[in-house]
Amino acid sequence: KLSRSQIDEFQMLHEAIKELTSKNMEVFESQKQFIENASHEMQTPLSIIQSRLEELIGRAELTEQQATILEGIINSTQRLKKLNKTLLMLSKIENQEFSLTEEINIKAIILNSLSYYEEQKESMNIQVELDIKPIDSHRGNEMLTEILIQNLLKNAFFHNIKDGRVSIKLDKNQFTIANIGNNTGIDQDKLFERFYKVSNNPDSWGLGLAICSKIAKVSNWELEYWEQDTEHRFTVNFL
Repeated sequence: KLSRSQIDEFQMLHEAIKELTSKNMEVFESQKQFIENASHEMQTPLSIIQSRLEELIGRAELTEQQATILEGIINSTQRLKKLNKTLLMLSKIENQEFSLTEEINIKAIILNSLSYYEEQKESMNIQVELDIKPIDSHRGNEMLTEILIQNLLKNAFFHNIKDGRVSIKLDKNQFTIANIGNNTGIDQDKLFERFYKVSNNPDSWGLGLAICSKIAKVSNWELEYWEQDTEHRFTVNFL
């Protein structure tokens, strides 16, 4: 039997844990609001800077060197806007601010998304192989699922080779996108981390796969990567 002093100690411990939990939640909410507010506030001045620069480059009589400098600044501003939006998206996904109760037709999303990469397919003569089984719809968020699928498709087409191949499979258990590419020595432990890049493409921030990983996690799916020789394969397992 516990003594009165022991009961009081447990009660004090319980109250201390409740207070600590409450403070942690307040800090979390404060940080979440700060990130979202900062991202929104940054977007407006970045848009103004870009607009003024584009107006200047269109009106002013510039030397070739000055025009090149201004174009570089405009491109950097566009990249900052894209980075800002992407980080805000990551924050919202991590904070589970999206409804996950929508009925999603994954087959339709795949087929619709393929049209976005038709130009890359034609220019690189990439063969597309489809093995899509009829499946029931899944519950989740349609917009997030579109982002996940489109990021994986973009990765498969833009990291392909001339006369390469993209293979897409869908059944009730999983969705797979595989492509032929160079053996890049990918660090699989870092692949889904933010800002991890394999290529030297200056237009890439290395955030696409990090977003895919977060979307899969909040959707209660599992995203895996497999590489052998020149084949790279991403699989989304429906758990």
